[in-house]
Formats: sequence, C-alpha cells, structure tokens
Amino acid sequence: MTLALGACSTSTEPAGGGEAEGPHDITLAIERAPAGGFDTTMWNWSTFAQLGMAAYEGFLRGEPDGTYSAALATEWGWESDTTFRMTLREGVTFSDGEEFNAEAAKANLEIHQGGQALKALEEIEVVGDHEIALHFGSFLPGLDRILSQQTGLVISPAALAAPESLAEAPVGAGPYTLNVDSTVSESTYVFEKNPDYWNADEVAFDTMTFRIIDDAQAAFSALQAGEVDMTWARYQNVDAATGAGFEIFEGPGSVLMMQFVDMDGEEVPALADQRVRQALNYAIDRDAFAEAVSPGRITSQWANAETEAYDPELDDFYTYDPEKAQSLLEEAGYADGFTLPISTTPVNQVALEAIASSFAEVGVNVELIVKPIAEWVPAATSGQFPVILVPLSSNGSYTDFGDFVLPDGGSNTRGYEDTEAVELFNAAATTRDDDTRIAAWQDLSAYFTEDAWTVPIQQTTTFYFYNADVVDGVARPYGNLLPAIYWLEPAS
Repeated sequence: MTLALGACSTSTEPAGGGEAEGPHDITLAIERAPAGGFDTTMWNWSTFAQLGMAAYEGFLRGEPDGTYSAALATEWGWESDTTFRMTLREGVTFSDGEEFNAEAAKANLEIHQGGQALKALEEIEVVGDHEIALHFGSFLPGLDRILSQQTGLVISPAALAAPESLAEAPVGAGPYTLNVDSTVSESTYVFEKNPDYWNADEVAFDTMTFRIIDDAQAAFSALQAGEVDMTWARYQNVDAATGAGFEIFEGPGSVLMMQFVDMDGEEVPALADQRVRQALNYAIDRDAFAEAVSPGRITSQWANAETEAYDPELDDFYTYDPEKAQSLLEEAGYADGFTLPISTTPVNQVALEAIASSFAEVGVNVELIVKPIAEWVPAATSGQFPVILVPLSSNGSYTDFGDFVLPDGGSNTRGYEDTEAVELFNAAATTRDDDTRIAAWQDLSAYFTEDAWTVPIQQTTTFYFYNADVVDGVARPYGNLLPAIYWLEPAS
C-alpha cells in the first residue's frame, strides 16, 4: 500500500509582527502542580497540557481544525494497516545537549509501550538516523492525536534512563527551558525562551511563568490584580470577568459523570443490576442541573462530542423520569432503596449534593465522601470507592473506551469483565475504514449507555479568562480543554 504522509510544515505563522519590541513576559495560572515533577508518564494531559507544551516538544501538534502539523515528526502516516512510519526532524538537541534522533524517539515510545494509548504497538524499528517505523498488532485509530498529546512528548534519553532527574526540571527540546533558580516547586515555574529550539522565531514570549493557584476565586483575583495574564476559570466568575473587561474563552469541556466502579456489586450489590444503574440515570433532571449548578451540554452518553464514538442520538437516551426510576428499582428488589457511597473532590461537592438530592427522591441514600484532590486521586485510581463523580476529559475514543472496557484498563480499577463490550471495542479499535470504524465506535457507545456503566450529567463548558491588552492568539487544539501556548503572542 502507498504511504500516506502528513503535512511537513506547521499551519500557523510565526508569532510576532505588529507587537512592540520585547522582551515580552507572560504569566499563566494553572490549577495543579505537575504530578511526579516533569515525568510525563505521571501526567494527565488536560491538566498539564500547557506546561507540557512549554517544557517539551511532541512528535505532532494538534490544530484547532482537528488536523495535525509537524513538530519533531516532519512526515508521518500509515504505510499499511499495521505499520506507521515517521520521518524525524534533524538538527534538534535536548536541553542537556543530547541529540534527538531515531534512537531517542524509540526510547520515548518504549516507555509508553504497553499502556492503553499504545497497547497495540509491538515493535519500534529504527529505519535510519531520523526515521522510525511503528509496527502494530492491529490498526490503531487516532494515532495522530495520541502522538500530539502527552504520549508524544519527547524527553532526553539520558533523563529517561535516570527518571529521578525529572523530579525538579524537564529535560526536553521544547520552546522553553525551566529557570530552576527562579522556580519554586509546586508554586511557581519560570520558563525562559530556548534559543536552540528548532523553530525559535515562532516563540513570541521571552519568559513564560506558570503559577499554581488551585482555587478558582483566587485565580480570578490574581488576574484582576495583574499578577497573572491568563487563568483557568469557573463559570461563577464569568459575569464579573466580563464586567472587568477580560476576554472569556469558552470551549467544550470534560464530561461530568458518575462512574460505577463496583460493576460486579461486590461492595454495593445493587450496582450489579443493570436496572439499578439505569434507574439512577432516569433519576437525574439534567436540565435543572445545568440551570442550578453549572452550565453545559446535557447528555446521557459518556462519549465526548469531539470523538468518533459520539452519537448525537444518544444524548437524550435517558430522560428525567423519576417514576420509571422507582419502577426499575422495585423490579430489581430495591423498592425501599439502598445506600450508595459516592466520592468526589471539593470542587465537585456542590454537584454531588445536587445529585444526592435527586437520588433521595427515588429512595437512594447517598453517602458523600469528599476528599482533597491530593488524597482523592490515588484513592480513586486504586479503586477504593465504589462510585466516583468526576469530570473526565478525552484522549480519543480508543484510549477513552479502552480505559473503561478492557479488564486492565486504567479506569477499570476493579477489573470488571464484559465479553460483549470487549468484542465491540476490538471491532472498532482494529478497523481502518473511517465510516466502518465510526459506526463500530457508536455501537460500543450505545451498548455502554444502555448498560449504564456511568451516569453522565453534561459535557461541561470550559472557561478561560485572559487580559487581551497583554496577550493575543488564544486558541485550543481540537479535542483539548485549554488554549495552547503555541499561538500566544503579545497583544499589538
């Protein structure tokens, strides 16, 4: 088969042009300090994407229109159903002086081999000094997207061999390097423009600082005080931010949903019954939730709207019907209700309280378990709670559903096995034809929805505030939650 290669140039113009002469500095508020320092294998892309884009360069770069442009890969594509080839950029060095080449690329991909994103990757072949071929056991859909997110961020091989070196600073080939002397770990990270970056003319800011502010009100106050120029935000501050003259970026956010971790019913026997899980879906008034708690696109399906598995016809699969919910509970033997422990973090406590109120109306008593995020994340990822309420971002249908459906998936923390779901997943995950694959993903999404593995509430709206007198070029790659740093430039 003929190798279909991707574009070999970036789609954005170099930043700069009309703005005043530098130096130019910018400060961004982000919600959390990087987990595990700068070891990207411990990161969540949606949370640390901006930090990752500053510290590292990826193989590909996601664009706002859903296409991908060149970064460390200059040409790429499938030459067969199971072989993906990349030509790599020459003349690139890491911040420790190591050369970027095919061996370095291989070393980076090997650390993700076996994880959900690259589960099907069987062999990484070094074809030449700057060319590699990835051999898969089956076609891997969405590989472009995977290589543009944290799996594609490239670290110096020397640092990979001594990962403890990444605890305090990144060792990458990105547009910025960390100023360790000016950085205060878990508080303020100061990056300076990398003069050796392969496309340094595109980097418009001389210094990019990230401040960790884990409270939305505090982050907004910092923006008002001029301490930060851009910040993550919550909808409660949108009117105040607009009134203060700040620009509001809005985009599709995470899907807020309850996940039934204990699908086998070992801890909460009621959860093993599909009728109970369906009843809880019918018990939620999603329209009222959007009006009273937070805005968002209400939905009954877990699939993110910017993925192939999304089927608009599933959005209203579960309507608000408390009588049907009670009937299903009665059929399942729970006419008198039961107690349901649900855990979340403080930022989602109000949402959980609203959900608990809805469940109480059909006889289900919610035991609220609210823990600080630093405690909650390791507990949730180890399967400690039978049910969790979480806003879940997307990394594409293959990774999203693989994490849930496969017995060893990252979100399937109690190893629940469903043969039919796995078969549907495999049918979608190994199909190269676009139309056939999308139909297969939507079949899986329909099964997932009807079998009620989750209680989706809404696809939330992501809000982001910034000072337009300081910065321009605020845009997000398709499928990402937050604006990227790639196109930021000083306001003219």
